[in-house]
Amino acid sequence: MLDLLRSLADAGKAILVTIHQPSLEAFRKFDAVAVIARDGSTRQIGRLAWFGRAWPDAVNFFEPPAPGAPHPTTADGLLRGLSTRPVADWVRQWERSVAKSIWVDARAGAYADRSGTRPRPGPRPVERLAQWATLVKRGLAVKAADRWNTAVLFLQAPLVGCLIAAVFSKVLRAFPTAESWPHAGVNMATMMFVTALAAIWFGCSATAREIVAEWPIYRRERMVGLSILSYLGSKTALLLVVAAVQAALLLGIVAWACDLKSPWWHLYLVLYTAGLAGGAVGLVVSATLRTSEAATAILPVLLMPMIVLGGVLVPLADLPDVTQPLAAVMPSRWAFEGMVVPEAAARPRIRVRHAAISAVHEPTSGDSRRRVPVVLAAGGRRQFILPGRRRIAAALEDAAAQAEREMQQAKADAERKAAGMQREMEQKFQESQAEFARKSAEMNATIEGRIRAQMQEANASVEGTLREIKEGMEAERARMDDTLAKLGPVGPRVVVPATAPVADADLDMAERFFARRGWRAPAGLPLAVLAAMFAVGVATTGLVLRRRDRTGR
Repeated sequence: MLDLLRSLADAGKAILVTIHQPSLEAFRKFDAVAVIARDGSTRQIGRLAWFGRAWPDAVNFFEPPAPGAPHPTTADGLLRGLSTRPVADWVRQWERSVAKSIWVDARAGAYADRSGTRPRPGPRPVERLAQWATLVKRGLAVKAADRWNTAVLFLQAPLVGCLIAAVFSKVLRAFPTAESWPHAGVNMATMMFVTALAAIWFGCSATAREIVAEWPIYRRERMVGLSILSYLGSKTALLLVVAAVQAALLLGIVAWACDLKSPWWHLYLVLYTAGLAGGAVGLVVSATLRTSEAATAILPVLLMPMIVLGGVLVPLADLPDVTQPLAAVMPSRWAFEGMVVPEAAARPRIRVRHAAISAVHEPTSGDSRRRVPVVLAAGGRRQFILPGRRRIAAALEDAAAQAEREMQQAKADAERKAAGMQREMEQKFQESQAEFARKSAEMNATIEGRIRAQMQEANASVEGTLREIKEGMEAERARMDDTLAKLGPVGPRVVVPATAPVADADLDMAERFFARRGWRAPAGLPLAVLAAMFAVGVATTGLVLRRRDRTGR
C-alpha cells in the first residue's frame, strides 16, 4: 500500500497518511512528517510538535544522536524521545528550529507573494435539486443493500396488524346488543389507539438512526457544499415513502379483520400523518443525539408519555389541569381522536353504558423438612508374650498371671467405660434430635402462622380495593343515569343503528373519551394538527443541524 502511495506522490499527487508507529522501511518512504501530541502541559486536543523532513531529521530532533554516531536503525526514537519531555517544551523548541523556518515560514511567505490579497475561494455549492436527487438515490441504495433491516422495517406493519386483528376482530365484527355495546365500544377505542400508536412508533423507529448513523459523512459533505435543505429533503422524501407503505399495510389488515365502518381514505390519511409526525420526532432525536445507541434507547422514553397522555387510559376531561396542555402536544392524542370519532359515528349508538369488574385471588403455601443422620464407631486391642528361664519360671508365671489379670481387669473397665460413654452419647444424641424436631415444629408453626396472617391481610386488602372499584363504578353509573334522565324521556335502552338520525340523547362509542359537548374537535382538526407536527419536526431538525454546524459539535 505504501509503495502505491509513494508512486502516486512521485506522479505529483499530494498524499496525506495518518500513521502511529511505522517501521523504518515505511518511515523512509515519507517526504515530511507532522507530529501531533498532547499531555498535561497542553490544553488543546493536540499540538504540532514537529513538521519537517521525515528521515532522519524528525528522529534526530526528538532523540539527538551523539557526535559522529551513525543514523538510527529504527524510527522508534521519535516517540521514545517525545515521551521524555512535556509536549509544550517540544512545541516551543520546534517553533525556534530551522525546520520550521524552512518548512512553514518560507512556504507561507512564498504563497502570500503568489496569492497577493485575493480572498480564498470557498467551495462552490452544487445545485440543491441535484443534491437532493443524489441523496435520495443513495438512501434507496442503502435500503436495498441492507436487506435485513429493510425487511424488518416493512414487515413490522403487517405483523402488528395481524396481532391487532387476532385480539380485536371477534368482538368488533359482531353486531353489539344493549348488554355488549359498552364492551364493544371500549374494544373499538383501544384498537384504534393501538393502531395509531403503532403508526407513530413505525415513523420514530424508521428515522431515529438516519442522521446520527451517518454523521461523519454529513460533516465531510457539508465542508464541500452540501445543502442542509437538500439533505433534510432527502430524509423527508424517504420518510414519505416508508410511512405511506407502512400505513397502507397496517390499515389494510386491521380494517378488513376488524370490519371498520368509517371511510378507509380518512383513516389512511390519519395513520399516514401520524407516521409522518412520528418520523419527524425521530429525525429530531437523530439530529440531536451523538450515538445510534442513545437514539435507539430514548425511543421507549418518548413513547411512554404518548401512551399515558393519549386519552385512552384516562379521558382528557379527567386529566389534571397541569397535564392537559402536555396531552395537546402528543401526536397519539390527535391520531386517536382522528380515528375513533369517525369510526364511532359509523357504528351503532346507545343511550346508556355500563361495566362490570371481577377479580379472583387465591394464594398457596407449602413447607419442607430435612433430616441429618449421624454414625459413630471405634475399637482396638494389643497382646504380647514374655519368655523366661526354668528357675524363675514360676515367678515369671505368677507375674504373667498377675499381669494378665490386671490387663483383663483394665480391659473390662475400659469396655465398661466405653459402653457407658456410648450409652451417654446415644442418649444425648436422641435428646438433641428430639430438641431439633421440637424447635423445627415450632418454627414451622410460626412461619405458617405468619404466612397465613399475611395472606389474610392481602386478601382483605384486595377485597377492599375491589369493593372501592365496584362502588366507584356504581357511582359513575348512577351519574350517567342522572345525566340521561336530565336529557328527557328517551324510551327503553336500545341500540340505535348508525344510519338512524342522531338524537341529543344518543351516545356513540367515542363519548367516553371525546364528549360531543366538551372535548371533541372539529372533523378536520386532528389531521391538520398531525400535519403541522410533521412540519414543525422537520423544521426543528433543520435548526438543530444548523446549530451543530455553527458549534462544531
